[in-house]
Amino acid sequence: MSHHKRLLLLLGISIFRTTSEEEAVASLTDEEARLPRTILRLDTRELDPSVTTGFWSPVEARVRTFAKQVLADLDQNGPAMVRYIGLDEVPTLVALSAFLGDEHRIECRDLAVDTKRFEWLEQDATVAFDKVGEPRDVIEAARDVTLRIEVSFTVHAEHVDQVIAPSQRIADVTVRPRGVTPIPGLLQSQADVERVRVAVREVLAELDRTRPGIQTIHLFLAGPVSVCLAVGQELRLRNGRRVQTYRYRSDATPAQTPAILLTPRAGEEVQRPLTADEVARADTIRERWREALKQVYEHAQVLKTHGSWPGYLAAPLVGDNPCPSDLASIWELVKDVDTISQDDVDEFSFDRTARVWFFPNRMLLDMADAGGDADRVRKLARAFFGTSICTSTST
Repeated sequence: MSHHKRLLLLLGISIFRTTSEEEAVASLTDEEARLPRTILRLDTRELDPSVTTGFWSPVEARVRTFAKQVLADLDQNGPAMVRYIGLDEVPTLVALSAFLGDEHRIECRDLAVDTKRFEWLEQDATVAFDKVGEPRDVIEAARDVTLRIEVSFTVHAEHVDQVIAPSQRIADVTVRPRGVTPIPGLLQSQADVERVRVAVREVLAELDRTRPGIQTIHLFLAGPVSVCLAVGQELRLRNGRRVQTYRYRSDATPAQTPAILLTPRAGEEVQRPLTADEVARADTIRERWREALKQVYEHAQVLKTHGSWPGYLAAPLVGDNPCPSDLASIWELVKDVDTISQDDVDEFSFDRTARVWFFPNRMLLDMADAGGDADRVRKLARAFFGTSICTSTST
């Protein structure tokens, strides 16, 4: 019997499956269904174009915002049994559980291959797992390691080598089922998930002991939702781990492409969010930056009347050929559709396809503190855009 007095049900809605409340409730046990429940929804459907182009910042921002919402609910309303029902990309699911941390256990039911229902078919463990390549000797070199988790499919070595050469890593560990081939639907119970969780926990502990100089763990995970959630929580970002996730597509080159980079700072900021006053102030500062971006565009249109670069420079500079290479003029780089996202993110970036700038709240707050009043913030933002637009859009 569970000691929890309520249920926090997380619905995963994605291009893979639009999970309904009815479908999620149908997956609950009788005990879970009797609990008072709160339902929160993580909808990533509109972000698929970004994922397709390999631009994961919007996804990370959405997941971080959702993780904050979940933690806020748990903080305000007390502990709960947390269940995730749905499907999504592997990096999205790993990031979600990594951001939530391991203080609140998050579990799910995988989508059964035969019944197409979110359910476990067994109660007891049905499969064991081996840890292949787990290091025993100590190497203190500061390099990367790879961790392959094979549950639904095999993670092929040649695909891993395409994105991180063997010479760049000081360990290559694989968690795989003992005596059987990884296949979809391999896990039949929550007990099976716990065996994967324990194996990953043991591998990470051994890597901490034998490879103290690890810079980045490259995580290649081929497994169902349950494994993604379990592994994400075991990463324990607060311990200083830096984890690069990957998205696999068999028809892509390379087949494994970098997705969300999980960092201790990102996890810490979810666990220790800004105050409401700080978030409101960041929103105000973000609006000043939008004004500055509009001013840069308007200035570019004025410069356009003076001819191509470097013709609009001061006369003494034009004849000196100030730049030995051809540069695009600023009005060719900044567009009237350029905008700034309202989402908080871990690192600033620019989505060239959507023409959207992403800025972390903390970055905006820090730069405003350095800049001063609203006019100086806009001036600082214009200078930032003036240099960043060229490097972010012309390369």
